[in-house]
Amino acid sequence: MTPRCFALAFACALSLIVTVQARAELLRLEIGSVEPHGTVGSQNYLKIDGRAHGALNPGEPIPGLERADRGADGRVHYSAPFTIIAPASRTRGGILLLDIQNRGRPIAHALLNGGVGAPLAVRGFEIGTGFLQDRGFVLASVGWELGHGVELPSFTGPDGKRRYAEGAGIAIARDFAMFLRDRSRDSMGRENPVYGMIEKTIAVGYSQSARFLKTAMVTGLDIDRGKRAFDGLLLVGGHAGLMPMAGDSAGPTSVASMVPNFSNPDVPDVHVPPFTWNDIVKAHRTKLPSPKVIAINLATDYWIYRAALARVSNGIEPPIPENVRVYDISGGAHVMLAMPGCRLPRSRLDWSPLVRSGLVNLADWLNGRLPPASHLMPLRPANGDPAMLPHAALNKPGAPALPMLDEDENQIGGIRLPDVAVPLGTNGAVNFPVGEGLCDQSGSFDPFASKITDRVAGDLRRPLDERYMSDADYVDRIARAADDLVGQRLLLPLDAAVIVNDAIRRMPLSGGAAVK
Repeated sequence: MTPRCFALAFACALSLIVTVQARAELLRLEIGSVEPHGTVGSQNYLKIDGRAHGALNPGEPIPGLERADRGADGRVHYSAPFTIIAPASRTRGGILLLDIQNRGRPIAHALLNGGVGAPLAVRGFEIGTGFLQDRGFVLASVGWELGHGVELPSFTGPDGKRRYAEGAGIAIARDFAMFLRDRSRDSMGRENPVYGMIEKTIAVGYSQSARFLKTAMVTGLDIDRGKRAFDGLLLVGGHAGLMPMAGDSAGPTSVASMVPNFSNPDVPDVHVPPFTWNDIVKAHRTKLPSPKVIAINLATDYWIYRAALARVSNGIEPPIPENVRVYDISGGAHVMLAMPGCRLPRSRLDWSPLVRSGLVNLADWLNGRLPPASHLMPLRPANGDPAMLPHAALNKPGAPALPMLDEDENQIGGIRLPDVAVPLGTNGAVNFPVGEGLCDQSGSFDPFASKITDRVAGDLRRPLDERYMSDADYVDRIARAADDLVGQRLLLPLDAAVIVNDAIRRMPLSGGAAVK
């Protein structure tokens, strides 16, 4: 099935989701363990692990589902591992944060519960700073991807081998979220451990899982029985891509693990229409209002993942829908990791504070307070930049485009964290060699010379002693940049204080660590 046929198949069947009472449901919540998970403030938390068992209507528009093996009830069955982190005492009326796993790994705690400059590893549910718990979220994560403990609907193909309906992973996340929010007990009479604690649901995705959530919108699989699973979406680093789940697969790993890169720039079903948020919302044609969306773009994604396709269509940049906010992070790299063998030091910019403020603004938006306006980096033609992933044939509606740069080669516009607004070097340029390891994803930091006599040949950027009168001047400018973002509700006061304290520690004009 071609990408366009895949999209049409979903579109043609979308009306069935809305008008027909699909018999999809989570049947059984098998709880394996309940353990203490620390204390934040005065609240004790529990970690609940188990397995979700459910059934889908074989008529849902999921490629391969109509051929999948059916149970005695005529439905197609699945099971998936889950984790819930919730207060030990039953609070009411909160928000469920559904953590959509990235390649089998939960990501919400790493994105949101790390400290500035000290992000958590993308691997588990460490409480870290306790930010999510302190804000009162109920956390949950459920598996969806083949090869990561999920039993997806499957059937025997003509060659006698098993094939899997991978699109069912979207329905699993939908059913799990709706069960936790809406139902007191499962079909076997077992109690929902967080029933009554959840009023609204936000799903958070990073990179692969952000594309998963966009695909859920495009296909309409985030809706069942006239209800939407997710009231809000927080999407980080999802660029212009969707999820390559255009058909059944042979396993054992998921087709969703594939992404275009410099060695293979034309992976099917990733960079395919609809691209822009205007087109995505139009594709999501239902009587229900679309979810509130905050999409955070990382600067390097314009180079390595064709992010401009989400902005420009046929030479025109359409308006962003009212239910969507898009924030470009100037200087932001796709991953905050140090990679060996890269030409330049990795990007030093910690953009996690903007994810935290984004989540707070999204939660407030669900309760009626509008978030800050979108902040976008202005674009320029790519002009054959060797760090730009080549465009595929299907990308004709958009032309290769990249963010504009200032005299320091930092990106103009977007949200400029204090370390970019008051720079010590060039942040977020694509690192080389591209296509090897994660150099291009980790970005780069190229420091300014301390004095003009220290500049290397060809470096025309002003040195530090021409930019700042003293360390105190540098810190004062950092503080003013942080205060400005706090005033715009783009930075939380606690994160601003940490950023300023870090600037005090650096003392860059006195030979601090930041310029070495």
